[in-house]
Amino acid sequence: MGVKGFWQLIDSTKVSVPLLELAVKQGFNENSDNKHAYRLGIDASILVHAAHGIKNSSHENAGLLSLLRTCGCLFTMPIIPVFVFDGDQRPKGKRGQNVRKNTTTWEIELQQLLDVFAFEWRQAPAEAEAELASMSKAGVIDAVLSEDSDALIFGAKCVLRIEHKDKSAFDVNVYDSQSCGLTSDDMVFIALLAKGDCGPGLPGCSAKTTLELSRAGVTPPACLSV
Repeated sequence: MGVKGFWQLIDSTKVSVPLLELAVKQGFNENSDNKHAYRLGIDASILVHAAHGIKNSSHENAGLLSLLRTCGCLFTMPIIPVFVFDGDQRPKGKRGQNVRKNTTTWEIELQQLLDVFAFEWRQAPAEAEAELASMSKAGVIDAVLSEDSDALIFGAKCVLRIEHKDKSAFDVNVYDSQSCGLTSDDMVFIALLAKGDCGPGLPGCSAKTTLELSRAGVTPPACLSV
């Protein structure tokens, strides 16, 4: 999700680490504001999509069990999670497909489950990743857990992606905005020209090509004036 090919551009800068280790290190060992916990903003759609995508299971409630397992795992960690759901003002379509604006059954079930665990959740005005990026910039959360590269493009300081190689562990790939090798101008330029969720971009212009243009001195204002 997000800009096609964006994650591949910064793949070499990622750091893979168990989420528990990251939470202990930054929530306690390197704790600078005495919160004594790792504040993690979570894009609820990644859990909903994962649960909805479980097929060929012998258990009729396999998707719900997946949500329960994830919440239970987070509950055992020194983490203060904040789940954010998409809002009514999100775009009507993504990648040429209509987007449902009504709250889905899976979202309702996840929200009920979050209430049981006493986890905080909120609905964004529009897209969850934009709200999470805003929370990150304001210092409300330490990192964003999302599969959508737009979170980083919108200005999140740190984005985590779940590492799916070992399903028995909760490992994440860490992408830091300060060390990913891209400036904020680079990211905006890539979002404008490369294919993304809400637009086709410039025909034949990939994320990699856009970055090369930026490195060659072709800036967003110069490009838009052509």
